[in-house]
Amino acid sequence: MLVTSNGRIENFEDYAMRALLDCIKEGIISVQRIQEANERIDKFFDTYVRPASSDPDSVRLLGTEPHGVPTDPIPEYPQYPQFPRPSSRMMRHHGWRRPGLR
Repeated sequence: MLVTSNGRIENFEDYAMRALLDCIKEGIISVQRIQEANERIDKFFDTYVRPASSDPDSVRLLGTEPHGVPTDPIPEYPQYPQFPRPSSRMMRHHGWRRPGLR
């Protein structure tokens, strides 16, 4: 699923499947070539996803436990100093104006 630039939600996977089936029907591409491409895609994604258990149907993202909890703690952002808000007098002095005033 993908949201296009004009705001429509499109399922491009359906378009891709229809295009592949049309190519097979017309003899443009063989089923064997598609299977080879699927194997290459699977090998590519094996570096990003691995089985959570010995069950090959069970996959999980790298760096997470089977139940989805991250294995490594997420580092906290550094705490930057919080500066006080300037006074309205100081803001006017530096050219700031409230909205609606001239």
